[in-house]
Order: sequence, then C-alpha cells, then structure tokens
Amino acid sequence: MPDAVNPRLRKALPILAAVAVVGVAVTIPLWTSSRGAGRSASGSSASELSSVEPAAPVTAAALAHYHWSELPPAPITPRAQPATVWTGKQMLVWGGEAPSARDDTVYGNGAAYDPSTKTWTALPKAPIDARGAMGSVWTGSQLFVFGGYDSVNDEGIPHALADGALYSPKTHTWQRLPAAPLAARLRSQVVWTGHEVVVLGGDPADQSLDKPGYVSGTAAYDPTTKQWRLLPTMPTVSGHEVRHLKAVMTPKGIYVWQFWQHITTTSDGGELISGIDLAIYHPLTNTWTADPAAASGLGQRQAPWGIDQLVVGGGTLYVPAVQPWRGDGSMAPPSFNLQGAELDLTTNTWSRTPRGPLDDVGALGIWTGAALLEYDAMMEMHTDDGPTIGPGESAAFDPATATWTSLPTAPEDDGADGIVWAGTQLLAWGTNGLSFGP
Repeated sequence: MPDAVNPRLRKALPILAAVAVVGVAVTIPLWTSSRGAGRSASGSSASELSSVEPAAPVTAAALAHYHWSELPPAPITPRAQPATVWTGKQMLVWGGEAPSARDDTVYGNGAAYDPSTKTWTALPKAPIDARGAMGSVWTGSQLFVFGGYDSVNDEGIPHALADGALYSPKTHTWQRLPAAPLAARLRSQVVWTGHEVVVLGGDPADQSLDKPGYVSGTAAYDPTTKQWRLLPTMPTVSGHEVRHLKAVMTPKGIYVWQFWQHITTTSDGGELISGIDLAIYHPLTNTWTADPAAASGLGQRQAPWGIDQLVVGGGTLYVPAVQPWRGDGSMAPPSFNLQGAELDLTTNTWSRTPRGPLDDVGALGIWTGAALLEYDAMMEMHTDDGPTIGPGESAAFDPATATWTSLPTAPEDDGADGIVWAGTQLLAWGTNGLSFGP
C-alpha cells in the first residue's frame, strides 16, 4: 500500500503495534512489509447460486508429477501487479507497475498467452491511461479494469483514477466504461457475480495512518445494459476504522472481510489495536447481512489473519497460514508459528488446516478443482533449527486426506504478483513467466 514515499509501501506507525486476539492486545515483534498488497490469484468465478469449479480437477497426487518451465518471451516488459486473468483459453496481462519499488513507471499495454500454442499476442491499445494498482476481474467474456493510479507527485502521493475499460478477446477490442458513481481509488476489490461486476472499497491515494483508511462507496456494473448502480452502504462496526477490504464471491454471497484498526493515544505514546469484521452482500436481494458464525471461530472473536489471501474451492474457504495484516503494515517473524484454517460454507464451521511446508511465507494460493496449490514466488525465510524456504517452493493440500505434498521447486526469483489456473496447469506472470503443468 502506498505512503508518502512510494505507492507500494505502507507507512509505519511510530507507536506500539498490537494484534487483537480474543479481545486482548498482544504485542509481537515487527518486520517491515514492502510489497504484496496487490498480489492475487485468478480462477473460475462463481455466482451466488452455484459454485463453478475448473473443468478438469487436478489432485495433489497428480501435481506431484508436474514440472516447471519458463514461458516464451512476452511482447511486453516485466512488471508488478498487472491485471492478470484466465479467460478459459488465454492468460491476459495488462497494465501494472515497474518491478522496482524506486521506479514510478506504470504501463498501458498488455498481452495474451495461449498455453495450447505457447504463443503470446499483443493486446490492442486501451482507451484509458497507463496505470498500476487497478482492480480487475474476468466477467466470463471480458476483462474488466477499474481505478488505479497513473502517476506519482513530488511528495510520493499517487494520482488515483476513477475510470476503467473492458477488453473482449472475441473481438480483440476495448471499450471505455461509462462514468462510474465512485470516487477515485487504488486496488479496489472487484467481484463478478455472474451478472454484474461489483466494485468495493479500495485504497485512497494518501494512506498515511492519520488519513481515511479506505475509499467508501460500492457500485455494480452490468456489462449487458452498460449501466452502473450504487449499492446499499456497507455496514461497519462502530469504533472500528476500516483500512482495507478483502472480497470474494461464494455460493452464499459476496463475503467482505473488513480489516480495521483503532489507535489509543496516551502520555507514554499509544497503542494500535487491529482486527477483522465480516459483512456479506447478497446480489439477488441487494442487501447486506452479518454472519457471526462465519466471522469468528477456532476460539477467536474474528476470522484467521490470513483471510486477506483466501482461496475458495470445493465449497470451502481456505485461509492460508500467512502473516497477519495490521494497520501499520508490519509483519510477524516466521517464528510466529501461524496455522491455516478452513471455513466449510455448507455447515458454516471453522477447522484448522494441518501445518504445511509454506506456512508463514505468504505464498500465493489457487484452487485446482481438487487441491489447494500454493506457490512462494518472492519470500525467503528460515526459523531457528528449521529448514530454509525460498522463492520457487510449492506445495499442494489434499482436502480428502488432509495432507500436504511438497512439489517441485520453480526457477527462482520470478516475483509473480498474479497466478491463474489454466484448466490443467498453473501460469504465473511477474518479472518473467512460468508454467507448472504435466
């Protein structure tokens, strides 16, 4: 998240940081987080009435026999946090930022990769400005892009945008979105319901901790009628200053996890308490509801911290064992010993996921139709007397046996910000492109 220096960094709070667990503030050591807020995984979308799984489920046992390979050179330069989606035939990559945190360059070009022919095709010029940190989603027929930023001023504050466009692979053309009833924002949460694109929240340009934490206002866009409509105001909890949202489409509606903070100032300094609330939007009835059972579990008053990188598959919401989000952007050290969790969307009950090989590193996750595949593209870490985990490590979780399988290691330093499940293989794009397939 940007601060007054760089649009991919979070500004550290110069007071004591703490985590709210079972209503108690627990102080833990801090690391500084540099990037990763926009990292994502793209797969099949789901409507509120039915969950759509990949056409060819691939088990953890089958993944163990897969291998990594590099993609052919792309007709676009390496970049961070581009819009990356799977169309059913191609991986589309558009826009994004320069890989270096010290370079404010943004891109306005893109390309499509077809794994069946192992070829790239340049996308036509878009009718919108080059940008990074935009929200995006695949609608089933088009790539939807909204918001982001196109430049950074002398104070390091990005210029946020409130426009967008749609790209159709079928016609190989772009169309500009009509004016949206939303304020400019970065990294908005964008969800496809099966009928409309819903845009929720997003980061403001100035994300100093004494500024508003997220951009309010939610709207839905109908690609058929080409019209926007404002949605009812998302409910929040009094005293919980929302700083960040994570939204995902489930068979029960759009689950919106609200990451909040509360700062208490004292004569000795202050304390930051943070936590997670849940609100659910129902597209069919245009209403918001709460779900106390889904909002808390495992003996906690809130969802597990890794909910920011959740993966939905097989009627289950998987929460990886990743670093906890906190309002000051800091991280816990690997010895924090995090553990993943699962929310059964049918029974609405939480359970623990067995410890996995990539716990704590913040690996990207994606659903293969029968397994949870995790891939560590960026982080290297080790604990005292423990193994070293480095970029390229991957593993798969089999929900049928509740076991993890270590997978082959990818070429190092890909730096992928987005991965897609391409039917029978994983495609990753970052500083270079990788595939993981049979």
